[in-house]
Amino acid sequence: MAKKSLVIFTLLFASVLYSQRLIPYRKGNLWGYADSNGVMVIEPKYEYAGMEQCGLMLVKSHDKYGVIARDGSEVVAPAYQSTLFGCGSRYPSIIICRNPDGDYLFDRSGKFICKVDKVEQNHKSRYVVASKGKRIGLLSPTGSWRLRPTNLRLIRVTEGGGFISKGLFKTRYYNAAGRFKFSTRHRSSFDFYGGYSSITITKKTWRNIFKYSFRKYYGVESGKRVKPWERIKQVYHNLIDTNGRVLLPKGFNYEGMPRSGYVIGYGPLGRGLFDSLGNVLIEPVQRNINCDKNLICFVAKDTSRKFISFALGGKTEIPSQHKPNFNGKVYLVHSDNRSNLVDMSGKKLFEQDFDFIISGYDDSAFCAKRNDKLYWINEHGHVVLEADTHKYSTGFPFEKGQALVSKNGLYGMIDQVGQVIIPLKYYRLQRLLHDAYIIGTSPDRFNPVNGLMRLSGALLLDTVYRAIYLSNQKTHIIAANKDRLMGLYDLMGNRLLPEIYSNIVQWPDKFFTLQMPNPNYKYSENTNIDSIIGFQVDPDGKNLIRLPGNSGQKGYFLYNHIEKGWVRYDGKKFYED
Repeated sequence: MAKKSLVIFTLLFASVLYSQRLIPYRKGNLWGYADSNGVMVIEPKYEYAGMEQCGLMLVKSHDKYGVIARDGSEVVAPAYQSTLFGCGSRYPSIIICRNPDGDYLFDRSGKFICKVDKVEQNHKSRYVVASKGKRIGLLSPTGSWRLRPTNLRLIRVTEGGGFISKGLFKTRYYNAAGRFKFSTRHRSSFDFYGGYSSITITKKTWRNIFKYSFRKYYGVESGKRVKPWERIKQVYHNLIDTNGRVLLPKGFNYEGMPRSGYVIGYGPLGRGLFDSLGNVLIEPVQRNINCDKNLICFVAKDTSRKFISFALGGKTEIPSQHKPNFNGKVYLVHSDNRSNLVDMSGKKLFEQDFDFIISGYDDSAFCAKRNDKLYWINEHGHVVLEADTHKYSTGFPFEKGQALVSKNGLYGMIDQVGQVIIPLKYYRLQRLLHDAYIIGTSPDRFNPVNGLMRLSGALLLDTVYRAIYLSNQKTHIIAANKDRLMGLYDLMGNRLLPEIYSNIVQWPDKFFTLQMPNPNYKYSENTNIDSIIGFQVDPDGKNLIRLPGNSGQKGYFLYNHIEKGWVRYDGKKFYED
């Protein structure tokens, strides 16, 4: 038992060590790797060092690229003009090294697989699309051809992991294992989505071969004069599924919604709704169709844009001059500059219409106004709160039990019983966290002054900032001062980094890339020098590590970092040049 526990502990310890991604480390003009605490792991000896990806790193030596492992051993020696590899299930287990004479393929242990003229696609599949001569095929990780290089073009589709090959006369479809499924002579798109791929069909045909009767669609009911046996040239877009079956009837164009299993298509007289077998659910004579996620479809028959609700199996008249706003339970409709809510049967929830209704988020999420009075109403048609406009001129829907209100350009917050949470005194009021709001104290929108306040009234950040927002991973707060320089804070408002950076971007592994400008910048019309010095910082804001700079471009402001070395948040040197 003790031996088993020791093995488990060893594996967990190794897993923790491996999870600590190595960070590029520069000393002088050479690059190596350090851990997140700044401890040297691989001595600087490379001209370039890329970020670690699943235990492998791209490096450059003597102007050539190769791949090394975490222990510094060479997986692929630096001898190539470029090297490509990825990490995770979206990438094949192949390292692609490119030289002018072709592409060399290695497995992740560094074993040579084969050489091809060029790798066309190398992501999201265990197979690689590669060319030999002027033809393209599908290469397996062992170097054997799953599809021999006989195709003019071979494209991997997004859904299902299949492949599409383009020949002189046919488009062929293969599954994710490279097995042939079907071919078509129609012009086709190069992707499947919702189980379907778009195709373009061009044919010369007679008008009366449509699936629908000539009398209904081309005779008296349509009100059009047509030549019943006129031969015409048809060009239309349709959908095929992964078995090669054409979805819509002949002569009808695909328009949208394939991911839902239903398709909006349009023919000579208008739009209709079809199921996945091509059966008609709504006759294709409508001017406009909009369907929600519950497949309750609103159609406009003519230019008046009066909508009719088509539930699958029923029809309900709902007059509305605008596309109804869906929330899946009730619908917001507008007619003659008035608004109301209707249920799924088309019944109005309120006898008297409102001047306007704003849809929202919760059950009591609609805000309405009628005769200078504000109302908050729920999906059952009940008024849950009302307020005179001498208090508030405008209201907004409830979100998490709080509603924004305003008057004379100032904003405040009330709860679901009308009690004031935040008084009407701010020019800006916007939720940032679940219990914290950005408050603005300046009426000048070009020179805003913002802070961050809890609902209790306690300030998280003083009202001195030009902008406040969450990091892209929503784990930290980023604040910019009046000079547009940014600092980093945790979600409790504690400062981690001062406002001295021109940009802060969070990466998925919770490190930050920081860009620091030189205040004595210069402007250049044409240059190609490094313009920005990058850093990385761990989530607590303690460790800064410099990364390679980005190249400047014409017309950009250029910055040079004037301090040498790396600096911790506490001001101590992290490590020296």
